[in-house]
Amino acid sequence: MKFLFIAFIALSLMATNCASPNKNTEAAQKALAEERWEEMMALHDNVMPKMSEINKISRELKKMENIPVELQAEVQNMLTTLDKADEGMMNWMAGFSKYNTNTYSHEDLMKAYDQEMEAGKAVEEAILGSIEKGNELLKKLKGE
Repeated sequence: MKFLFIAFIALSLMATNCASPNKNTEAAQKALAEERWEEMMALHDNVMPKMSEINKISRELKKMENIPVELQAEVQNMLTTLDKADEGMMNWMAGFSKYNTNTYSHEDLMKAYDQEMEAGKAVEEAILGSIEKGNELLKKLKGE
């Protein structure tokens, strides 16, 4: 009888240990996916407020009068650059919001998150660069 009890305990422990790695792996994968999502959202939250700066610079450039002829093309190019940065942000947000952890395998989800982070960093660079160059152009036009 003792032998059966010990055998039952041993089998129970083995079954529990065998089941745990899958649950632990699933939990770890889910935690990693959530961590990656949070990283993307942190990038988004850092860049999104900059959109108002892009719009402000764009509005200021559009309302400027008496732009010297030699700077008119530069102003138009800057407006295009600002619009593309704004559009890049909108496209990036539309792209990463479609991922559902229930639809994709963990590997595919991680690849997608990596790609979206790369795209987000490129958007961030475009936004920050266009803001910097736009402000420089405004100073130039205002004679500062």
